[in-house]
Amino acid sequence: MKQLTRHALRCLLPGKKRKPRALWGQTGVAAWALGWLWPALALAVFYSQGWQTLRVAQAVIQYRTVDERVALQIGRWYRQAQPRFEKFYGPIQIKPFRIVVSSPLAFRKMMAQAGLPEWVQAVFLSQERTILVKSPREEGNMDQLAQDFVHELAHLYTLDCYGNTSVPVWYNEGFSEYLSQGQISIHQAIVLANALWSKRLIPLMAMEDLMHFNHNEAQLAYLEALSAVRYLEQLFPPDFSWPKFHALVATKGWKQTLQQATGLDEVDFQVKWYQHIRNRYRWMILLNLENFLWFGLLFVFVVIFLLIRRRNRKRLRLWELEEQVFPDEWEL
Repeated sequence: MKQLTRHALRCLLPGKKRKPRALWGQTGVAAWALGWLWPALALAVFYSQGWQTLRVAQAVIQYRTVDERVALQIGRWYRQAQPRFEKFYGPIQIKPFRIVVSSPLAFRKMMAQAGLPEWVQAVFLSQERTILVKSPREEGNMDQLAQDFVHELAHLYTLDCYGNTSVPVWYNEGFSEYLSQGQISIHQAIVLANALWSKRLIPLMAMEDLMHFNHNEAQLAYLEALSAVRYLEQLFPPDFSWPKFHALVATKGWKQTLQQATGLDEVDFQVKWYQHIRNRYRWMILLNLENFLWFGLLFVFVVIFLLIRRRNRKRLRLWELEEQVFPDEWEL
C-alpha cells in the first residue's frame, strides 16, 4: 500500500521531492507542512478512476469524467479572473500550475491526513503549485466553489508576485477574500457588529493561528481580514495602487511598504482598523433580526403609550370644559 501510494503520488504530482513549505487553504488556513499532504494526495488517484486532463492557459486541470462539467466551469472562471487579476497584481509572469478536482470522499481523507479543519473546501499547495478543490457533485454548490477557487487562485498569484517575501496571514487571506468576494454584504456587516458588541473581534495578529480556529471563528477571521484589506486600500495616497503596493512588497518587504503606503506600522494599523470597524459597523447591530424585533416591539409599546396618554389628556380637558359649562350639575 505504501509503495502504491508513492507511485500514485508521483503520477499526480511529478517532480523532485523538496523541502516542505507552508500551504494556504480555503478559506486560507495554513497547514503545518506541505509534506503532510503528500501521502494523502495519492488518495485522490487511488480512490478515483478515469482521470482526464484539460489545459487552460497556464493551468492543467485534472478531473474525473463525472466532473467534466465542473472542470470546464473552472476553466471558464480562470479565464474570467485573468484580466481582473492583472489589474490588481500588474504584469507578472504566472508559472504553470495544476488544478485537481477531487471527489468528496478523497478530499475529506486528504484533509484529515493533513490535520486541516473539516470546513476547508479547497487548498493551495504552494510547493507543488496545485490548487485542490472538492467536487460539488455530492455536496456544496457551484457558487461556493467559484468563490473558493478564485480565493486559492489569488494565493497562487500572490506567491508568484511576492516570491519568498513573507506577509501576515490576515493580509494574505484578506486580499484573497477581496478578489474572490469583494464587497462586504449587509449580513456580514451585521456579523461584524455582533462581534464588536460582544467583544469577540479577533486581533489581526492572532490570525497566525488560523488553522486552529473552529468554523465560526474562521468565518469571522476571514471577514475581519477582508475588512482590513478594504480599509488598507482606503489609506492609500493618491499616487498608490495595488500593483504598486505589490511591487513594493516584493522588493522592500511588508513592513516598509505598509509604512510607506499608510504612514503606520503594524500595531498602529490594527488600532486604526479597530476604530474604523467601530465607527462604520457598530450601528449595524440595529439591523440584527433579533434586535430588530425587540426594538420593533419597544417602538410599538411606546406608540401605544403615547396614544393612550394623548387620549387621556383629551378626556381630561373635556371634563374640565364640562365643569366650566355646567358647574351646577355637580353641586349636591
